[in-house]
Amino acid sequence: MADILSQNEIDALLEVVETEEFEEGELKSNPNQIKKEDLLFIQRIHENLLLHVSNEISSLLASLVSVKFETIEQMAYKDFYMVLPQPLNLSVFSIKPNDESLVIEINPALCFGIYDKLLGGSGEGFELDRELSQIELNLLDKIFTILVKNIEKSWKNKMDINISKTNLKPLFDDEEPVLAVALKLSLGQLEGFINICYPLSFISSALAVG
Repeated sequence: MADILSQNEIDALLEVVETEEFEEGELKSNPNQIKKEDLLFIQRIHENLLLHVSNEISSLLASLVSVKFETIEQMAYKDFYMVLPQPLNLSVFSIKPNDESLVIEINPALCFGIYDKLLGGSGEGFELDRELSQIELNLLDKIFTILVKNIEKSWKNKMDINISKTNLKPLFDDEEPVLAVALKLSLGQLEGFINICYPLSFISSALAVG
């Protein structure tokens, strides 16, 4: 005689089936979702640049700077853009050979602190409720240069890329999937984030390289 399941056992089985169906549907609806092991690989790529970036910015500012890995996340470009703090300091670069956009954002608190340090100040006691001047932006290009150079080096074992600054707007649609990497920079009492935004198409191409 077949065993008769209790109502609790039936409910538990139904819950398992519903969960499996949901997960299968979620995978089908996100065919471009980056695998966890690939995210960890990209995380390691960026962890490899942290010491070099920290040392080079420390040398530039004549102050101890620490840069640490914070997060990596796949999202739509509009979701990346909407959470960036104001006033916005975002630079757009071109990645070759793919001819795609790379976006790097430095939090405004860091921008003003770094600018103050570059002029010999303490990096503290500045106002945050204004846009950066062109002179300030030109000085901050030194930080972007350090970041870009080390991003290129970190990807070198996977593929050769060349990153150059462009005056064009990012070539992203609002719903385009991107991969956002956040680094946390500490300068004395000052802390803030550097956000790097890759198009998912570039990441997919890089991961496909043998």
